[in-house]
Amino acid sequence: MVLVDKTNTPAPSNPTTKMATSSAVQAAHYFSTQTSETFVSAKALLAANDMEGCMSLVEGMIKSTLEAHQNDELAPALGPLYYLYGTTLLYTVEDSTDAIESMNPEDQEEARTGIEEDKEIAWQNLDTARNLVEKIIAEGKADGEMAKSLNLDLAMIHVRLADCSKNNGRFRDALADYATALQLRLACLGPFSQKVADTRYSLAGACTSLAAGEEELTVDGVEETRPLSTEEKDRYKKESVGHYFDCGVSFAGMAADQAGSDPTFKAVLGDDDDDDDDDDDDDDDVKPKTLNTPAAKLKAIRDAIKQMPLFKAYPAKPAADAAEDVKAAWDEEKRNLER
Repeated sequence: MVLVDKTNTPAPSNPTTKMATSSAVQAAHYFSTQTSETFVSAKALLAANDMEGCMSLVEGMIKSTLEAHQNDELAPALGPLYYLYGTTLLYTVEDSTDAIESMNPEDQEEARTGIEEDKEIAWQNLDTARNLVEKIIAEGKADGEMAKSLNLDLAMIHVRLADCSKNNGRFRDALADYATALQLRLACLGPFSQKVADTRYSLAGACTSLAAGEEELTVDGVEETRPLSTEEKDRYKKESVGHYFDCGVSFAGMAADQAGSDPTFKAVLGDDDDDDDDDDDDDDDVKPKTLNTPAAKLKAIRDAIKQMPLFKAYPAKPAADAAEDVKAAWDEEKRNLER
């Protein structure tokens, strides 16, 4: 069951040719689409769960943008449209998949065929958006906030590509795209960001799914399912624990910031030193002397947040040290998990 008529919006081909316009103009065209009234309206429709209305607007924009750019399917101005179209179509796939079980048996096969077609079109649109954004970034003409915006857009595209792979049971492919998105978001936002936490959570979920036992592979062009070995399952379980812990660190840092403390407060970093001279505070309750398990570290985080009054800040560390401290904490955790 195809929910949206896509006959007038062919899936873009993979980019293989160079665009004639300068990279500065490419970036301008890209952002011009993003800030256009119609694009903003389409995003509002998606936020309101009106997916058909959103896709109808985007289809019209794709058609008019193609006409304005001599039918160049790789025009940078199309990048945001390919992303929004692919994202919206992916949401319809998820809704349609949930609805299949309530259909009559004779309708289910047709619905599944439509869903598979929609998945492919969604992936093609998202992958083309990825190529267009990567090309603009590679040209190096965007800097400052513009470069940051492009990199965050690229991260979001990788998240959606990972979601596509996850829907197809290709969790290893999903891991690769989620990992790329995480690197981009860390570079732009630092470790204490909701988007970073969301990506880490998605990585953990993909690892958990892989640890459940099977993965989809393409071998010599043929799709097949391969069972994972016990060693592989254990490795993905450990990686999942690590990503969940990192997710907790991100949220804990956000909570500390909201409470008026430095995000790199001691409980997150596993700092055993008692730097507070106030005898009324029992730091041992806040920061256990041994933080060798994820459970102990997360308990330390929770306890520290509970006892964190707005007027009391934990000793601050330079922002440049924050990422290294968090990485060191997780490196220690990985060593403990491998014992």
